[in-house]
Amino acid sequence: MKTIIWDFHGTLGRRSYSQTMEDLLRELHPELGITRKAIGKVMNGGYLYDRYETDHSHLNEPEVWNAYMADFFAKGFEQMQLPNPKDLGWQTVRRYAEPEGYTIYDDSVWALKTLKDAGWRHIILSNHIPELPDIVSALPIQPYIDVVYTSARTGYEKPHPKMYEVAQREVGDHPCIMIGDNPVADYHGARACGIPAIQVRIERAEEVKYYAKDMQELIALITNGYEDIVHEFI
Repeated sequence: MKTIIWDFHGTLGRRSYSQTMEDLLRELHPELGITRKAIGKVMNGGYLYDRYETDHSHLNEPEVWNAYMADFFAKGFEQMQLPNPKDLGWQTVRRYAEPEGYTIYDDSVWALKTLKDAGWRHIILSNHIPELPDIVSALPIQPYIDVVYTSARTGYEKPHPKMYEVAQREVGDHPCIMIGDNPVADYHGARACGIPAIQVRIERAEEVKYYAKDMQELIALITNGYEDIVHEFI
């Protein structure tokens, strides 16, 4: 069956680490006035997806991954001179895994249903945490998603080719398209592995041929331009 390979964060829905940490610190230490911008200055560049060339399969077990991330956050909180940085690190890990903190975009369910009714199956391939399958199962997109693959369990981050090999094994010889907001991880990463791709949501990046600003445009593009999108990969 023809398959759409979806990115999750920024494409179907969102929840950022920085927002999670800002909310946590606002509750525990409102007097400090810590903002997402301040958190980003310390944390950004240190996430595993920032080093996507690296094999991190030694972290594939959820408890190992979560301990690694808690330590990473703790070091950042320590750098920010916050009290009890280790505890804050673990609280961030636990809170980020709570489904109620995630927002699904207004047009995501409609798009998934429309495409499923048109004969497409849906899988998620995301740079995300071990709990992503459980998170998706608690969200309104759940009825339309067949399989969820997260980098925390595959050992690789998009655009690493081995992450896309996971999707290719799932899809087999059937037609597929990668849909995502990130031009490097989703669009160019997929195309480099022979998978047609469309960038969505955020501003169109240079050298991106196929783009849709929202799900309505995406469905029109897939419906009317599918043959053009896949032609160069046949």
